[in-house]
Amino acid sequence: MLRSGERDFQLPPGRAGLPGLVEAANGSGVAATLSDQGGSGLPAQLDQAVGSVVREALANSVRHSSGADVDVRLSRGEGEVRVDVVSRGGSALASPALMGSGMGLELLRERVRALGGELFAGPEGAGVWAVRARLPEEGAV
Repeated sequence: MLRSGERDFQLPPGRAGLPGLVEAANGSGVAATLSDQGGSGLPAQLDQAVGSVVREALANSVRHSSGADVDVRLSRGEGEVRVDVVSRGGSALASPALMGSGMGLELLRERVRALGGELFAGPEGAGVWAVRARLPEEGAV
């Protein structure tokens, strides 16, 4: 976290923060697991993008799918990093007060695109919601 006057700015957590994000999600009403097969040494931009994808997807699972099973998978190969966050089951929130702005996924999609990648977020069958990102390693610094 960076502090500047009265404001706090948090950088995306990156891969090192993924276990903490999963733990926080588990404490917030979902059953999340993490499989990190991403290897080591991701460029900083990709590392932060991976953390952003996972953070947004888990936050949406907590907001919209209480009690869901959520699988977080990170893999790397063929010149790209893949992030897959799949939520199965769960129930919708009873309180609309916990709903987000609806802009999180759109902003995330723009960030992934800026890195030359692709982001899918949507249903994949009955009771399944997925957020999938593909981020090319080429050109990342």
